[in-house]
Amino acid sequence: MKRRTVLIGAALALGVGYFAYPLVDTYLAANAIEQRMASEAQAIERQPILQVAEGCFGCHGDGGKSKSDIYPSIAGHPKNYVAEQLRAYADGSRSSPIMQPLSLSLSDAEIDSLSSWFAAQDGPATKLQSVPQALATCTACHGAGLEGSADPGNPAPRLAGQGADYVRAQLLLFRSGERADPTGAMNTIAAVMAESDIDEAANALATANRR
Repeated sequence: MKRRTVLIGAALALGVGYFAYPLVDTYLAANAIEQRMASEAQAIERQPILQVAEGCFGCHGDGGKSKSDIYPSIAGHPKNYVAEQLRAYADGSRSSPIMQPLSLSLSDAEIDSLSSWFAAQDGPATKLQSVPQALATCTACHGAGLEGSADPGNPAPRLAGQGADYVRAQLLLFRSGERADPTGAMNTIAAVMAESDIDEAANALATANRR
């Protein structure tokens, strides 16, 4: 209220006030100024992390919605999953010549802010009407609609809307052991999948995404 009184005084000093408008208009003008100042302050506060997020758009698409079948969409991923993966790239437990240096350049606070930002974005428009049989066992961790899980003990990414080539590549990495799941679940599942099983799962997801 004290701040608003000062703003009213400023409006009066600028000639927007008592002599030009009714007092109620002066109050509304001061209120609008205050709201705009708050909005601009929030925009300035958001800007640094948005600048960091924009560095991800080249591969992961605007807002984290990938247009590529190779790179995953990260919009709508659970916050704790994104943070876990960024830290895995940074400490070398997950390998990528692109993601490792990028992750190493981020502070813990930036990782948390970036993860929160992508988690708050709407994921791909794809919503599976039904889960293909080839992916039925995936719902235990990835959710009923394969939209991911923020389970603190076992966060899982969304599969709905992801490209078949990306899913196929990750299953092969889990099978070979080049990518390690902290829980061991994905490595165990992928280890018993034949090439045809992996292709079936990836193609089933791609087909479901087009429905």
